[in-house]
Amino acid sequence: MKNFLFAYPVLSLASFLLIPVYPTGVLIFLFISYLSLLWYGEDRGRSSRSDFFLVILMGIAAFFNPFYVAGYLLLIFIPATVLVLGRKKRVASYIPVCVAPLPVFLVFFCMLLFSDSFVESLRTYFLGEIDKLVKFLSDSGEATFSAQKYKSLLADKERVIWWLIFLIPSMAYAIISVFVYMVDKSKPLFDKDKNVIYRDFRLPDFFVWILILGGFLILFKNPYLKNISYCVLIIFGNLYFLQGIQLV
Repeated sequence: MKNFLFAYPVLSLASFLLIPVYPTGVLIFLFISYLSLLWYGEDRGRSSRSDFFLVILMGIAAFFNPFYVAGYLLLIFIPATVLVLGRKKRVASYIPVCVAPLPVFLVFFCMLLFSDSFVESLRTYFLGEIDKLVKFLSDSGEATFSAQKYKSLLADKERVIWWLIFLIPSMAYAIISVFVYMVDKSKPLFDKDKNVIYRDFRLPDFFVWILILGGFLILFKNPYLKNISYCVLIIFGNLYFLQGIQLV
């Protein structure tokens, strides 16, 4: 493994930087980026020298594109590091999956609260996408159907857009947790170490009460409570979906 030690960080960072170049391969690139960094974190040949190489590598990449490196740190490096630490300390497998996406969730949540320019850019993006969708449906062979079906959408675009924006932190949390779960379960398949322990993913019993409470809030007419309910259902519904996968 020592011969490939320095290749792992390069592969991880390169895979992430390829996402804007080949966006159709985003899922594959994210998986490779996570898995290669996990390989590096658990390699027995890892040392302070290799860690220094990783820092220098990210520094060079940040010199050319600091925004992508910031995204790499937030979306890949921090979740992968949490997973590495969790596996080394033999903690319950649900803990890294639940904890790793928290920085992403908090960053997006704070940006929605305190960055008007970020919110406005999202609003402009979703507004354009909705207009493209409606235009596409109107130009299709089902123009009559689309005009009836999406009339309310045209009249109430702003409400739909703000609803989508509010759900971004919880959607980001769910996506990162899925990748962390997949990498954690996939690592033993590629590992030559026969001592690898396959860990069951089981959530604490009290999590179900949070899920139930989130579903209960949707009954209120208050839009903020409804949005909180949607976020809770997305996050905890996704976690219970991951738990259910291993039962299949």
